Amino acid sequence: MDNTLPSAINTLDRVMSAAGWHSNHNRLFEAVPHMSQQLNASDMIKTLENLGVPLTQQDCSLDLVREGDCPALFVREDGTISAILDAKDAQLLTCSVAEDKPIWQAASEGRGRLIRLERFDSGIETEITLGFSHICSEFSGISPWLISASFMSNLAGLATPLLIMVVYDRVIPSGSVDLVLSLVVAVLLVLAADCGFRFARSSAVAYMGRHAEHQMGLALFRKLLALPIDQIQKSDVEQQLARFRQFESLRDIFSGQVLTTLLDLPFILIFLAVLFVLCPPVAWLVICLILVFALAITQNLPKLKKLNAQAAEAKTQLQSHIFEATEKQHAIQTLGLVQHWKEKNAALVKQAAQAARKAGGRSLVSQFIGQGLMAVAGVGAVVISAMSAIEGDITFGALIAVMALVWKVLTPLQALYSNAPQILSFLSSKRQSDRVLALSEEVVRGIGQSHQKAFEGQISFSGVTHRYDVASAPVLSQVSLDIQAGEFVLLCGDSNGGKTSLLDLICGFRQPSIGSIQLDGVDVRQIAVDDLRRAITYEQSQSQLFYGTLYQNFRLASPDISEQEVVGILRTMDILEEVEKFPNSIHTRLSETFRATLPSSTLSALALARSIGREGPVLLLNEPTTGLDQSRKIALAEKLSHLKGSKTILVATSDQRLIELGDRFVYLDQGRVIANDTGLAGRKKLAALQRKSGGN
Repeated sequence: MDNTLPSAINTLDRVMSAAGWHSNHNRLFEAVPHMSQQLNASDMIKTLENLGVPLTQQDCSLDLVREGDCPALFVREDGTISAILDAKDAQLLTCSVAEDKPIWQAASEGRGRLIRLERFDSGIETEITLGFSHICSEFSGISPWLISASFMSNLAGLATPLLIMVVYDRVIPSGSVDLVLSLVVAVLLVLAADCGFRFARSSAVAYMGRHAEHQMGLALFRKLLALPIDQIQKSDVEQQLARFRQFESLRDIFSGQVLTTLLDLPFILIFLAVLFVLCPPVAWLVICLILVFALAITQNLPKLKKLNAQAAEAKTQLQSHIFEATEKQHAIQTLGLVQHWKEKNAALVKQAAQAARKAGGRSLVSQFIGQGLMAVAGVGAVVISAMSAIEGDITFGALIAVMALVWKVLTPLQALYSNAPQILSFLSSKRQSDRVLALSEEVVRGIGQSHQKAFEGQISFSGVTHRYDVASAPVLSQVSLDIQAGEFVLLCGDSNGGKTSLLDLICGFRQPSIGSIQLDGVDVRQIAVDDLRRAITYEQSQSQLFYGTLYQNFRLASPDISEQEVVGILRTMDILEEVEKFPNSIHTRLSETFRATLPSSTLSALALARSIGREGPVLLLNEPTTGLDQSRKIALAEKLSHLKGSKTILVATSDQRLIELGDRFVYLDQGRVIANDTGLAGRKKLAALQRKSGGN
């Protein structure tokens, strides 16, 4: 059974194409479960789900498959996987994972699981996550059973005090042994039923918590990745992490006693009704205490909320200071600012401790009030029910039952009072998470059909002006350029010329304030960002390598790249010899500690090799020679000379080796195009401008 990754990808590609979904190997490789080299049935299903393909699954016999069930995957009982592309006259067009071409064959009687792909429909929306309420709507089938289990559990809880009353009022006076045994059996049955209902409820709550946490975590992370880059960059890393931590309150609503308390709360009316039947004065006492609890919550909660917010803000400031000190430790020591940062840290620690003390003190006072009210309720119920028993208004059995019922009513209320801050935090986190999930995303086509032809790499700027905000000066002003497919374009100018901003606009990281940018005659704002960024490879001036093996870093850029291709690219960039000295060659994990041991030239060369090895009609390089040693600068120039003409290349640089490769030369000064020419004339203009500006 050949379920290797390439074979399985080919099978998935066939079945998706048969269903009308757009697919290619890169997109499929991206959706494959992490680190999978062989795909079983579960992995293939997960891959389709990651892509957002609607699926239906059922167990059936192969001879029952009809045309309406196609296309589908069929998993036999022995684990063999095949794609069923069509069905006609008891014949199936099938293709196993190990086969290259589909063939028609008679349907057999083998049983297995049929995974049917819904055919593409432009009306189908995938990956819809409107908010926390939408995620919880998936529990609509569980909710009635959860409420029923809570109702039955509370009924079982009501039976206990009533049985106690029967024992005191009927069994003991009668001295009947048979009645005692009957009541013992009844009590055991009630306890068993109560345990069963509580276990069912706790299992359902645990499932809901796990599912909600999983779905919300994925939704928030996917939203973060789908937001426009300029919007993400408005907040630093620490602020974004702080926002994610705030969403923990959504998980805590399931993991603690809050949800079970809320489920039990409506059923205290049953216990109150029984209290009114047995001893009305005690019932009125309980109602008064309920009103006092409500008053205490309304008075105490706003103050506690304010103190908790102040404590959270002080903690955030302290964490931001520690984060900044860790990040800039070398600069702090170099500038002799260690003592200043120590004093600032001490002040922030003191501020955070005082804020936490005030919030904690208020919380303790709140708990004391709740415990005090419970004590008052207990003493009051004992006194009132005892006096009623003495006066003959209730029996002594009813007295014991009343005491038990009072605690049945007040325990959920006291729990609600104690957990009120947590409930408030949950509601706040829910509103914030809903706002985040409602933010507009970049337009992504995904696996939907497209009539867009393959890009060739022609780029046009038409009167482009861009500024980062309304109050700032434009970083690009009235830029108009026409770059032909396959041209090698040199972007030169001083450090504030606008070269990086121009490259960012081409890649869609930002949108121009005025004007338009076109790729092959199509405005980049009308191109889905996943299509745009598959067509464009952009290596920024600050190279980024991720935690993972070197090979995995290459696969992040090119999911279907092979180990042999990686080795070839490393050899071209004159870095293979050094990589082979790594502990596990290209499978060495690039942890932060290991990256710190590597020279900056090596890190820059690895990042460049990853970008150059990526397919696509457009390659953008921002100061690619920065940090490279001489031999790797030469290797880079040779590689780019080989790529010249096969793709459109834009390089922001002042390196003379790369300038010699140029077809078009563009010089930017203060966001304006000063020179834009080709061939020898362009090279002469560039040289003159560089001499005038001092060699930039």
